Amino acid sequence: MMNAQPSTHQSSVTTSGPESGCPIHLLIIQDDDSGYSAIALNLPGSGSCGDTEEEAIENAKEAVRGVLEEYRESGEAIPWKDTRDVEIPPSAKQLWVIVNV
Repeated sequence: MMNAQPSTHQSSVTTSGPESGCPIHLLIIQDDDSGYSAIALNLPGSGSCGDTEEEAIENAKEAVRGVLEEYRESGEAIPWKDTRDVEIPPSAKQLWVIVNV
């Protein structure tokens, strides 16, 4: 099992219309208090939680939208991370979602 840190590359959000989709790699973890956390592995600093998996995923999507909007407004490049070599804990789930921005 690889334990390497994911590489970082810069990107900017480009839109071809009023909305554009960004693929987000989510890690879903059940918390000790029976809630769930959803962490965007490929977008540092993005994630959220909820009482159910579905709520955590929807909350994480909203958090990602906010982070992407901040990058867009500031003109900064988005620090996307390559998640191919990220070690996923055995008890966690992962999925890719498209977040419209």
